[in-house]
Amino acid sequence: MPHIPLPLLILSAPILGLIGLVIFKYFQVRRARSWLAVPGKIVSAKSVMRKVRRNGADPGDDDTELRNFADIAYEFTVENHQVRGSRVSIGEDLGNLEVAETLARYPAGRSVTVYYNPANPEQAVLEREMPEGAFKFMTWFIVLLLAIVVLSVTGVSQIADVVRGSIPNPKNAPFVIGFLLFALFTSLIGLALRRQAGAIKSWPKTTGRIVSSDVEQFRSRETGRDAAGPYRTKFRQRVSYAYSVKGVAYASDRVNIGARTTSTLQSTERGIVGRYAPGSTVTVYFDPNNPSQAVLEQGVRLIWLLWLCVAIFAAAAYWFATTSGGKV
Repeated sequence: MPHIPLPLLILSAPILGLIGLVIFKYFQVRRARSWLAVPGKIVSAKSVMRKVRRNGADPGDDDTELRNFADIAYEFTVENHQVRGSRVSIGEDLGNLEVAETLARYPAGRSVTVYYNPANPEQAVLEREMPEGAFKFMTWFIVLLLAIVVLSVTGVSQIADVVRGSIPNPKNAPFVIGFLLFALFTSLIGLALRRQAGAIKSWPKTTGRIVSSDVEQFRSRETGRDAAGPYRTKFRQRVSYAYSVKGVAYASDRVNIGARTTSTLQSTERGIVGRYAPGSTVTVYFDPNNPSQAVLEQGVRLIWLLWLCVAIFAAAAYWFATTSGGKV
């Protein structure tokens, strides 16, 4: 049986998950093509704000964030029974995407075509096809990720051979390469944040209102040496605010870009909430291409920590590259 490098297995896991998702969506779309069409009517259309689990959070975590959704409700009749639906597309609505566009396509009172599952009319959508080019994009994205993984693993192996012949102690090569990769990855994050901060400075602004401002308690899994540590109570500053753009209401809890800190001590999480009193008026900067994305501050919070990490990683790589001592 051929040996598969551990880094390749680790990097391939999310790609395999993405491939599984694409296959699942493909068959879901295929099934929806056999659903029956019936006339329907939009009975309500509005934007809503919901708390959803933060990206990357453990399924059991209480770590949430605010996102905006287009809440569309429609009615249709199947065998003299009136059915109410709310799902627009066969795709997943993760929030903060095309809220205004969806509301514009389906205003209250508009007549629409509803596609429903004849075996279960409660399963219904207004759009049973994935967005044009979606599967093609996901396929090329998967191919690109696979290429990056393979090239990264083979490239690191070749670089390791070069490093071993260039440093006093070849056994230190994994440490040199590892810390250099950490420094490179952290630098890329820092540069991306700086670029995003530059883009935010050109975002239009509107007036908003602070809805709540407090230190929030939530439960999160403690990760460490174990793959799944115990759950612990943590605290995080949450400032939520409401604003509107072209008549569409939005909400957000994003004060600025950069790190969202958490702590096990409530007293350490009071900095931002003290600047934003509930009910006060604030200036909101929003993305003109996606008004669901907004911030209150144009700077990058705690970006200096990233550059400090880069310096530490680079110093560690230099130390391992120059020392002639044994492997640590």
